[in-house]
This record gives sequence, structure tokens and C-alpha cells, in this order.
Amino acid sequence: MLGTMRFTAPIRPGPNPYVEVPAAVSSAFAPLARAGRITVDGLLNGASVRGTLMPTSGAGHRLYINGGMRAAAGVRAGDTVIIDLTAHPPDELSVPDDLAEGLAAAGARAAFDSLESAHRRELQRYVDDARSPATRAARIAGIAQHALAPARPSRRQPIRRPLWTCPACGNQFTTRNQFHSCARHSLEDVFDRRPPAMRELFDAVHEVVRSFGAVSVVCYQDSVAFMVRARFAGVVPRQRWVNLQLWLPRRVDSTRFARIETLTPNTNIHTVRLHGVVDLDAQLRGWLAEAYAVGAGIADPRGRH
Repeated sequence: MLGTMRFTAPIRPGPNPYVEVPAAVSSAFAPLARAGRITVDGLLNGASVRGTLMPTSGAGHRLYINGGMRAAAGVRAGDTVIIDLTAHPPDELSVPDDLAEGLAAAGARAAFDSLESAHRRELQRYVDDARSPATRAARIAGIAQHALAPARPSRRQPIRRPLWTCPACGNQFTTRNQFHSCARHSLEDVFDRRPPAMRELFDAVHEVVRSFGAVSVVCYQDSVAFMVRARFAGVVPRQRWVNLQLWLPRRVDSTRFARIETLTPNTNIHTVRLHGVVDLDAQLRGWLAEAYAVGAGIADPRGRH
């Protein structure tokens, strides 16, 4: 582990506020970079933070300052802040003190440590995104319970509560006045400028999900969502493959997934690349069926039994 580096920088505003990392810091931490990314923790105006230095053009880096970090430090985009950072090997995971204490109090530390490192890192990111001490404490308690009893899809009777229909666009949602875009797109819009094979792959996925029951297709500018009561899967076409995204109530650590993002302990977005219809094998169909159950409301997305 290298020594701590301190610098002062303004938080640059935008959709994802960030600070530019001085070249001297990037250079000092370079031996611990993986694919240009550097795992760090430290202090933001005295408040504990952790994150990843993201490479920019040349040899520079940025540190994104999310809402949880800004709230903990009491700063806003545009403020100039003092940052103290320590770099770590990419596979090393430093557990923050309050999370360690919460896990220990619940008798969950050993269970947490037994999780895959990528899963633990995502759970810590979920804690760090909290925008108030109360929310952070609640998320730590939830992670402890999650570690002690990992979520499994539970079976129950389908939810019968009516969906809310947007009066402007006609799309339906589980929550009244749910934020969304009313812009209308078609499958032709999504697959325009994509090879015909990508549309054929989408059609094959659509055929699989329809075999589970009723399903709605919602088109966005560059992607397609599959929905029952809620969105449970989606397709994002590329030039040589399509990204199939699945919402599962548990994390499946399989090498088939190009990315797994944990939004909450029991909300895990898994992305798999499909290069051909042959990739829609029995294993993937099983995951799709599990995701469909979440979207239909017959598997509890919070993992409750």
C-alpha cells in the first residue's frame, strides 16, 4: 500500500460531479492501477470516502463524487474540497468502520467476508451512496441480514393491485406518477443501423420470455425493456452482440455475466452478451424465468419468504 496523498480541487458540476486528480497523484498511484483504474479510500473534507480513480485521456484520472459522498462531507458541486487518498491493490477491500461494527453486532462479519469480493464491493458502494446517516445505518443493517440469509426467489400469489397508467403516454407502472419518459419509440428505431442478426437475436429472446406468460415490450431510444407488472429484463443491441440485462433478487456469480450491478442487496442487474441464438441455453432460460417471476410479482424482489 502506498502513502496518503493530499490535494485540493473544485467539484466540477454535471450529471456526475467529479474532481480532477492531479498528475502527481495519478503517477504515484500508477503501480496499483488495473486497466487504468485505481481503487482508493480516504477523506473528503474530513468525511470518509472510497471509490475508484477513473482514467481520462492521457495519464490523468477523475474521482466521481456521488451524492452520498457529498452529503457525508456537507459539500455541493462547485465547492472546493480537500481530499486525502490512499490507493489499494485492486483485489483488496477495505471495510469502513461503521459497516464493520454493524456486521459484528449482527454476527454477520464472517458471512459477509465469505461473499465474492465483487459482491462485497457492490454492497459497500450501496452503503456509500446513502445520503443521510439514518439511511446509511439502515442500509448497513440490511446488508447484515442479507449476508446472514442470502436472498432466494420466493413464491407467492401474484399481486392483484392495479397498475397506474400514465395519462400522457399510456404506459403502465407499479407506482403512481412514477418518473419516466413519455417519448415513443419503435423496434425499428432501436435496431436502425444494427445488423439484421441483432434483431433476430432480440426476436429469439422475446420468444423465450413470451413462453413464461404475458409480457409487454417497451421501446426506448436505444434499448428494449420486457415488463409484466415491472421491468424484469431488457435488450441493448450492439454491432456484434446484444446485451441482455436481467433483474434477479440474488447475485449469480457466473463468468457468463459481463457485468453485475447491485442496486440494493436484493436487486441485482446481471448483463450477459448474446452473440447468437445458441447462447439462449437452458441455464440462461432458467435465469430469464427467475427474472420474469420478479416482474410478474410472484417472486419477491426483496427476497422475503
